[in-house]
Amino acid sequence: MARNTQPQVYSEALEQVVNADRLGYSTFSIIEHFFFPKFGASPNPFAFFGKAFERTRNIKFRTLLHVLPFHNPTVLASQIAHFDTLVDGHYELAWDADTPGYRSRRECRGAGESRLRLGG
Repeated sequence: MARNTQPQVYSEALEQVVNADRLGYSTFSIIEHFFFPKFGASPNPFAFFGKAFERTRNIKFRTLLHVLPFHNPTVLASQIAHFDTLVDGHYELAWDADTPGYRSRRECRGAGESRLRLGG
C-alpha cells in the first residue's frame, strides 16, 4: 500500500474540515507537533487553519497544544493575537506549561480570553 505524500495528507485534512463545517461541526483541532511525518507533521497550525478558514463559514479552529518550550513567548502571543484577528475570532488554543517546580492547569479558551494559571 502506497503511503500518502504530505501534500495529500494536508489536502485530505482540508477536505475533512470543509465537510465538518458543512455538516455543522463546531470545532476542528490540531496538535502542534514536529515529529510525526507518518500522520502529517503540523509545525505551524496557523498556516493550515488560515487556508481552511478561507473555505469555511462557521467552524472554529483549535490548536490543542502549543509546545511552549519551542517558542519565544512574546512571538507566540503576538502570532496568536494576529491570527485570531485574521480569522474573526474563530481561533481557540490550549497549552501545556508543565515546568519543574510548577503545576499547570491546561487551558482551552478562545484566543481573546486566554490566561494561564500556575501554582507552586
